[in-house]
Amino acid sequence: MDCFFVGRLQGAKGAIWQLTATDVASSYAWAELVRCPKGHPTGDQTYRLARRIAQDLSGAGWRLERVLTDNGGEFEAGTSRATWSASKTRHTRIRAGRPQTNGHVDALHRTILDECWRPAFARYLHLRFTGVRRELETYIDYFNFDACTMAD
Repeated sequence: MDCFFVGRLQGAKGAIWQLTATDVASSYAWAELVRCPKGHPTGDQTYRLARRIAQDLSGAGWRLERVLTDNGGEFEAGTSRATWSASKTRHTRIRAGRPQTNGHVDALHRTILDECWRPAFARYLHLRFTGVRRELETYIDYFNFDACTMAD
């Protein structure tokens, strides 16, 4: 799980960040956009994504056992730490100076940047939060369900 700075949009209060997670075994991806008035995502925002992932996995008969993140403040906040332990999800942080440990999600960030954000930003003159959120939801659906079948 990681965060990716998307930018500042006209009319949006604060920075827009993409919260991203991927299952390393299956490459299934989750991503959502959040507004961050103080500049960076909060522990509550990142934990909300983890809770959504846990619900999706539970619906498929699986359990979220472990989340790997960097050492960012959005994953270190006190409320986030307490909620990780309350959900019985093991939260592992990568070692400092070893960003390649989280390389799977970084590769997904690069793919979303190339295949979703760059075309979307080139297509629209004025971007709105709801529009870019819709672009991301459409792309993630394509990535999870159509991209793999097209490669086969």
